[in-house]
Amino acid sequence: MKKTNKRLIDDRGRIPYGVLDTPVDVINYRDFDLRTVMDKPRSALARKARFNQFQFISAMAPGWVFGLAVVDLKLVSSAFFYLYDFKTGQMLEQSLTQP
Repeated sequence: MKKTNKRLIDDRGRIPYGVLDTPVDVINYRDFDLRTVMDKPRSALARKARFNQFQFISAMAPGWVFGLAVVDLKLVSSAFFYLYDFKTGQMLEQSLTQP
């Protein structure tokens, strides 16, 4: 049986909308057909610079909620976390932004 990699972006640079029948193996976001407001294709350099990346994790329990994010905006990076206690209304948070 031949294993095929299911890519997020198809060969025409489009994302399939709706519910996918199979899992995505490759998130090939740089293959997206990114265009200007005048509907012209963006250059490879512009495509690389336009895609921001982030990781967000959250967890919740009956008494609290926690969140953590790391964001890469190319020129600046940012990270933050928070922990909120529902019972006391107290929030612990910290953030960092760096070029």
